[in-house]
Amino acid sequence: MHVVGPIVAWVQLASMLGRNDLVVIGDYLVAKPLPLATLDELAATAVRAAGNRGARALRDAAGLIRERVESPMESLLRLVIADAGLPEPVVNESFFHQGRFLGRVDLAYPELKIAIEYQGDHHRTDRAQWQADIRRRERFEDAGWRVIEVTFADLTVAMTELIARIRTAIQHRAARG
Repeated sequence: MHVVGPIVAWVQLASMLGRNDLVVIGDYLVAKPLPLATLDELAATAVRAAGNRGARALRDAAGLIRERVESPMESLLRLVIADAGLPEPVVNESFFHQGRFLGRVDLAYPELKIAIEYQGDHHRTDRAQWQADIRRRERFEDAGWRVIEVTFADLTVAMTELIARIRTAIQHRAARG
């Protein structure tokens, strides 16, 4: 059986997948702590793939890959936000308030104190995860953050409403200066 490395597989998938799927895969390839590729390697590979089927999607995807993404849904949520014309949020950053650790959030606009959390079904069905999520949300809210929770339905059937929620939060926070 012929096996190829992860970067070659990513290029081969470009002939079958669209930009978003290629970003999800790319985010996985560069994820810490054990990345399978670097951002530079993927960008250079995308340039070298010119002329191949899917080369444009590969180039577009390469510029959207981020190292600290921890799930496919985080990748898709980030892309939905950016594709709606909103500023790109930072990915999986830890935040502190007055020397106290608040937590790490999936996506954030730190300057506006807006946290965006994708809540997969395990956040609902795993009691310990659910309780930890509640405590983290309260820490952020106590420190003046606006926390926006996002579910699968938000990304599939209620995307327009999701973008409106995020846009409104950005506008309100920006107006407060």
